[in-house]
Parts: sequence; C-alpha cells; structure tokens
Amino acid sequence: MANGSWSFLLALAAASVAAINPFYAQNLTLYHVNPSNYTGIANMNTGDGSGDAFFDLKGYLTPMDCRSGHAYPGECENPEVDASDLVVTKITLEVDSRFADYGMCNICINNTVPLTFPPWHCTNGDYVCVCHSKIGHFEKPCGPRVGQENITEFFTRFRPQRSAPTTYWKYNLATRTGGFWYSTIDKGEGSSWRIVETQRKVNATCLKDGLYAKIYKMAGECFAACPDPADLTSDCITTCVFDALLGKTASHSINPTGGLSGEEIVALWIDSFNECPGL
Repeated sequence: MANGSWSFLLALAAASVAAINPFYAQNLTLYHVNPSNYTGIANMNTGDGSGDAFFDLKGYLTPMDCRSGHAYPGECENPEVDASDLVVTKITLEVDSRFADYGMCNICINNTVPLTFPPWHCTNGDYVCVCHSKIGHFEKPCGPRVGQENITEFFTRFRPQRSAPTTYWKYNLATRTGGFWYSTIDKGEGSSWRIVETQRKVNATCLKDGLYAKIYKMAGECFAACPDPADLTSDCITTCVFDALLGKTASHSINPTGGLSGEEIVALWIDSFNECPGL
C-alpha cells in the first residue's frame, strides 16, 4: 500500500479514537464568564442558563462576604468575578453525556490553586481544575470526561443556621434557579467535549448594568433609601437586590415568600445578556 494511503488510514484511525461516542453525544447550550484575554473553555467551567445566572448573582454577594469575613479562601480575589474586562460567552458544546466528578476550575493566584488544602502549586494566570471525590472529599486531578455539578444539590447540602444573610441568599437562590455547572478538561477535548459553535460574546459590565436596571424597576424605592444609591456593592443595595429577587425573608429563612420564581430570575439574566451588543 502506498505511503499516502497508510497516512490517510492512520489519520482516520486517530480521528475515530478522539471522536465523541455518538451513542452518548449530547449538545448543550452553555455560558462562560472569564477575563477577555482567555479563549476557549479548556480547564474552565461553564453553566447552562440557570447555572450561569446563579454564578453571576452569587458574585454580587462577594463584596459583602469579603467585608464580613464570610468569604471562602481566594473568593475575594477571583478574576472571574472582579476583573475589569470580563466577558460572557454563549456556546454550543457537544459532550459525552457520561459525566464525571465536577472539577472546580480557577485562575491560579499567588502560585496557588484556589480551594486546595494543602495548597497546590501552579503558574500564575493558568486555569487549573481540581476534582473532589464524592467519597472522602479528597482533592484529586480531574480525568478527561466532562464534569457536572447540580447546583441545587451542592448549595443546599447544609441548611444555614444563624448564618449571615449571604449564606441564606445563596441557599435560596440555588433552590430557585437550579441549574448545572460543567468542567471541561484539556485532555478530554475531542474525545469528551468539543465546541460546536460560539454563538455570542458580550461585555459582562453591560450584562450587569442591564440586570441592575431591571431590578431597580422592581425595587427603586429601596435603592433610593440607601446612603449611596450608586454604590452597587454596598450591603444596602445588595439587600435591596436579593429582597426583590427572593423576598424579604430570604435573608434569614430557607422557606422565603415573595420575590420571583426561578424561571423569572433566569429570564432576567438571559434577557440582559441578549440585550447587550455582541463583541
């Protein structure tokens, strides 16, 4: 057989090995937030509409958590929350639906992988994923399969008791929005996941401004009563936001009344995304 034929067959065999098994193939519409200088989703996390709405709104609580000392290590300097050049990208992702343990993928800071105990060493600026075993809760490297996290199950494992308002808001937000997060590891690209289409990318500040504007229409009087209505990170404005979304008892009860349904909250976020100009 000619050398060209052998080369063709070898290339075909390699492609078939790397391809996603069609029996388990599934297309997902997902969103990803990251600083604008990063591309792709290798060693990163994504979420469905509900999952990314939850992630974004949970980030609104970070300044309050950091001031009160209730933030987890690394949360107060998470570039995916507080970088000035954040973008949000909507993609179609083909995955092998035999999901594995979810990997928490974060940007390396101070040569340390966030949320590792003892700390794992890393190169500043790199995205690094850490998987946690469901048995024993020990940290481990992630395998090639796509990881999946059920947000409601994860964030409502423990009921808040005499906790800070932010803890109750996260619990109740997870209950309302639900959703899933996914982790896509570099060594699984092609065999466990592939980007089918990058549908749209928008500036995260535009999305946030649009979402705040919608919430302001619901709770304008509360915003106006704050000492500085323009300080969107203040405890007062944060309380207005989550009172409007989840009801006024959501800061101290796991059975709050009032506010919006999960579908309505997610729709506010997706509408704000869609209203922003594409980049």
